[in-house]
Amino acid sequence: MIETAKARQAFEDYVMLGPDRSLVKLAGEYRQRSAAGRAVPTKRKATLEKWSVRHSWQDRVLARVEEDADAIRIALRERAVAFRERAMALQERMATAIEVDVSRYLKKLEDKGGVILGKDAANLERLMRLFFQLAEWSEHTGKGGPFHYGSTWPEARRVARYRDNYTCQRCGITEEELGHELSVHHIVPWRESADNSPENLICLCDTNDNGCHQHCEHHPEDCPQPRKHWLLPPGDEGATNEAEVIIDV
Repeated sequence: MIETAKARQAFEDYVMLGPDRSLVKLAGEYRQRSAAGRAVPTKRKATLEKWSVRHSWQDRVLARVEEDADAIRIALRERAVAFRERAMALQERMATAIEVDVSRYLKKLEDKGGVILGKDAANLERLMRLFFQLAEWSEHTGKGGPFHYGSTWPEARRVARYRDNYTCQRCGITEEELGHELSVHHIVPWRESADNSPENLICLCDTNDNGCHQHCEHHPEDCPQPRKHWLLPPGDEGATNEAEVIIDV
């Protein structure tokens, strides 16, 4: 049966009502429009019911919803593809930037007689690993550099060294014997925990490739645990002398 222009307009208005659509609601809206002087296909609910049955409105609404859902899925897939392409481009730019930063940092280490930590990283994964290794070497040894463990790090490092009596907690060598400061090691790595609390820090020696710090980096199960009772360093707020403040962690 041929659908009249008024019936087609009524169907489109019915679809536009959204998920809570109903013929009663559509008839009410048409009455309001008519009272405001606007033309409407009909004001009678019975006419809408007749058109709905005759022209299979419910089946057509379902088909329309499925079409809209397909269009949304296609749009989402297109956006996902575009996002992946942008992410890959960003990843390439990050790799280039990190490679430049690492090369510059290694050059600085070379110029200053430092240990060369790696060369010619082949891909982003290795570059990122090298980046974090450099960060940990720089910050654990207190030698500064372009990396940051948060605003609490300098004080946290000072407290950890004092608590551990400036002694490697794995082998017992002192800073005086080493001739330089000990590394302060994050038991749970900073990039995972962002934790500078005393219970996550331990002093370890960094003498060579076989030092305690390097060993604990590769064998975290061998890392000693910090002492549970210790004194705040002199000069900390609230302490009148070293014996007055004992920290339980």
